[in-house]
Amino acid sequence: MDLLVDEAMPRARLGLLLEHFSRLEDEREPWRVMYPLSEVLLLLTCATIASCDDFDEIALWGKHHLDFLRRFAPFHFDIPCERWLRTLVNRVDPVLFGRCFENWIRALWPDRHDLIAIDGKTSRRTHDKGKGLKALHTLSAYATNARLTLAQLSVPEKTNEITAIPELLDHLAETKQLEGALVTIDAMGCQVAIADKIVAHKANFMLALKGNQLTLETEVEDYFRTAPEDEIVRKTTIEKGHGRIETRIFTASKAVDWIKSEKTYPGNRNSITSRRS
Repeated sequence: MDLLVDEAMPRARLGLLLEHFSRLEDEREPWRVMYPLSEVLLLLTCATIASCDDFDEIALWGKHHLDFLRRFAPFHFDIPCERWLRTLVNRVDPVLFGRCFENWIRALWPDRHDLIAIDGKTSRRTHDKGKGLKALHTLSAYATNARLTLAQLSVPEKTNEITAIPELLDHLAETKQLEGALVTIDAMGCQVAIADKIVAHKANFMLALKGNQLTLETEVEDYFRTAPEDEIVRKTTIEKGHGRIETRIFTASKAVDWIKSEKTYPGNRNSITSRRS
């Protein structure tokens, strides 16, 4: 009986996955299909959850976990090779795929998220020099505590993130996932217009500050170097990761009246945090 219960939940989730992705059209002739789209979606989803981030890793993961996958689909012809996976995925409408994915995620996790990280990532080995195609670069909104990707946008390259971030924020707001959340973005997103849009959508922001905002960066460094002890709080964390031990020192302050720049900074009543690692 316990086995039936254990099998029922994954099968129900698989049914939910296929239901939300049913809008994707498979234009191949049915009698020539060796790898049904439903099997490919199952493989892609499971391998991605297992931290595979390119087609080589996905195909390899599938071969090592074929017995597991066959609990939910036949996979009569085993696992397709990475070149075949790339070809099929490139035929799928990326906008429609993104909408199907987001609807599926919302069905799995309908609750609002408190912490959303926006970041860009270039997928390894997704370029095609023969066709002059650059590697796939995506901008993602990631619910950190739930470990879920809420939305994604495909951008030509990293430098295009500045114009894509506002679009992604608008999309999160339209799907009612942004209000009340704390949004974190790296230094690429440390722009007045981006901060203003986050506030306009009734969310809070924490933006990384580096040399692209040299004046403000200098002001922040000067403040924390001379700040009175009663205005700041500190916390130290020690973590092991990426083959090394990392010690991080966080210094935070709610005092921002020392900012003398003629520019205004949306949400300047929020605290400012310095981090050293």
